[in-house]
Amino acid sequence: MMPRLKIPFLIAAIALLPLTPSAQGGDVVLAIEGRTNQTPWVASEGSFIAVAWGARTPGGATDVYVAVSRDAGVTFAKPVAVAGTAGEARLGGEMPPRVALARQPRGADPLIVVLWTARADGRTSIRSARSTDGGRTFTPSTTLSSPSAAGDRGWPALTVDAAGTPHAIWLDHRGLAEAAGAGEHSGHGQSASTPVQRDGVATAQKSALYYAQAGGPGERELTKGVCYCCKTALAAGTGGSLFAAWRHVYAGNIRDIAFMQSRDGGKTFSAAARISEDGWQLDGCPDDGPAMAVDRNNVVHIVWPTVIGGDNPEGALFYASTKDGRRFTPRRRIPTLGGPSRRIHRSRSTARARSTSPGMKSATAFAAPRSDR
Repeated sequence: MMPRLKIPFLIAAIALLPLTPSAQGGDVVLAIEGRTNQTPWVASEGSFIAVAWGARTPGGATDVYVAVSRDAGVTFAKPVAVAGTAGEARLGGEMPPRVALARQPRGADPLIVVLWTARADGRTSIRSARSTDGGRTFTPSTTLSSPSAAGDRGWPALTVDAAGTPHAIWLDHRGLAEAAGAGEHSGHGQSASTPVQRDGVATAQKSALYYAQAGGPGERELTKGVCYCCKTALAAGTGGSLFAAWRHVYAGNIRDIAFMQSRDGGKTFSAAARISEDGWQLDGCPDDGPAMAVDRNNVVHIVWPTVIGGDNPEGALFYASTKDGRRFTPRRRIPTLGGPSRRIHRSRSTARARSTSPGMKSATAFAAPRSDR
C-alpha cells in the first residue's frame, strides 16, 4: 500500500491517496476523475458532513467541488461544482476552500456556505457561494472583497453564526500594491528559507486583515501588520460574538499569533491582542497559521505552530484558551507523534523553518475513513 499523507481536522481525518476506481480498504474516495484533487476542508452538523476541495486540470485550471454525506461519512453524494467562473480558484495548503454549515428550520439539510480565493482578469478576489438544498446546487458566487482593490489577497477564513449569516476574514496586500504603484505582489515575505532584504515590520504595515459579512455593508480593514501567507481562523460564538486569529508581525520581526473579537455580530471589533510571546523571529513568512474553536460556554480554544529558539531550534504546536478575549491562559505545548519533516537552520541569529510534505502535490484523491470501522 502506498504511504498516506494524513491531514487532521477537528471532526474528521481525510487521507490523500493516488486515484483509484473504487474505495481502498473500505474508504470512501472523493475525487474528480482526471484531475488533481487537493486542499480539502470539512465541516459537520450532526450526521451531515460537507467536504470542499480544489480539483485542478492538467492545464492548471482549478475549480471548487463539494461532496456531502448524510450518514456520518459512510457514503457521499456525487461531488458538485460550486458556482463560479470556471478555473478561477486559487488554492494552496494554507489557502484551501473553506466550508461551513448552519442549521435550517423544519429539519431541512443544513445551509452550506463555501469561501475561496479566486483569480481572474489579473486580480484576486474573495468569493462565496451557498447551497440551501443540501449541496445539490449552489447559488452564483458573490465577491466579498472590493472588485476595484489593487494587489493580492487570500488566506480567507469562514464562519456562519447561529442566525445563518456568513462572516469572512482574509489577508489583503492592496496597501503594498498601492504604495509600489503596481498591481499584483506575491507577498511581503519570501519563503521561510529565503532571506528578505528589507524591513519586514515596515512592509507588514502595508498588509492588512479584512472582514466582510455576506449581504452586509461591504468589506473593511480590521488591522495592519499581518504576516502574509499564513492561514487565518474565524469562529462564531453565542450572543453575536465573533473571534478572529492570525499571525502578526511584531517589533523585531517576531511572528506571533494575534486575536481580536466582536461582541455585536461584526459591527465592531476589539483591538488586536497577542496570544503568546513566542519570540519566533523570521525574515520571511512561516506559511503556518492558527486553528480555533469555540465551546458551548463561549470559551475560545486556539492551537498554533511556532519554532522554539535556542541552540537547537525545533518546531512545536501550542495551545491556549480565553474566556474574555483579552486574557489568555499560558501556552501549553501539545505532544505530537510526528508529522511532516521540518528543516530548521540558523542565519544571522534568526531561526528559519520550512515544512516539507513529500507526496502532497502528487495526491489525486481523498479517502474518508468510514465511521463504522
